[in-house]
Amino acid sequence: MRVNPLRRRVSGDLKARNRFSWVTAREITPDNVMEIMRCDRARWRIENETFNTRLKN
Repeated sequence: MRVNPLRRRVSGDLKARNRFSWVTAREITPDNVMEIMRCDRARWRIENETFNTRLKN
């Protein structure tokens, strides 16, 4: 299976620098790169919040 890596670095002050990485089997183009990042980030948030809620209860 071929995969495509995607990396994004958000710059700001020293405390606000973030790096994000994704691996996808979808073809990455300039037209769909933002959509891939938004979808994957939303999925991460849903999974992370669900796991944190379950671990607390």
